[in-house]
Amino acid sequence: MTAEEICRVSQLQREGYGYKKIASLTGLPVNTVKAYCRRHPVSKEDTAAENTLCKMCGKELEQTPHKRKRIFCSDVCRLIQQTLSDCTEIDTEISELREEIEVVAELTRKYIAENSNTALNQEEYNARYESLVERYNHAADRLEALEKTKTEREAKADSIGAFMFSLSERDEPLTEFDDRLWLTVVDTVTAHEDGRLVFNFKNGAEITA
Repeated sequence: MTAEEICRVSQLQREGYGYKKIASLTGLPVNTVKAYCRRHPVSKEDTAAENTLCKMCGKELEQTPHKRKRIFCSDVCRLIQQTLSDCTEIDTEISELREEIEVVAELTRKYIAENSNTALNQEEYNARYESLVERYNHAADRLEALEKTKTEREAKADSIGAFMFSLSERDEPLTEFDDRLWLTVVDTVTAHEDGRLVFNFKNGAEITA
């Protein structure tokens, strides 16, 4: 496991996810996740501490007894988490690509062994071998691109989370334009010929000015 994968598994473990869910979210084999978690168990105190802070900005949460536990301090943090750091689809594709790479690598190994033991038509052999190499490289390139996208998305979410936390700690309202806040909440602005401005927000809301 890479350092990034270890951090991700540990984080999900502290959040209370099971082996299969962690494997699904990280793209790692279930047995790998299970072995790591058993070697590095998380204490109840660590889990409890993790559940008292907003998953997005780290602000302390106020829980209501006998009600579902909150994991975000506000709808804004929930939206940011869903918009920027939800990597469920990426993780699923990463898992599929890793399986594809393993399958193609095994097929290639077996085909090379077959060619060394049997008198195959070399023209056909070369064509099929090149096809397997192309298939492998395509999956590897796609995997690299997805992992980069995931890293960038998580870094952006962490950066905005820190900003949201600092914003929540302010005693006074904002009096100047803040580009980070703008990028956090506004999706698009459309200017019409009649002078109307239509603001579309990341939570789906729309305002015409």
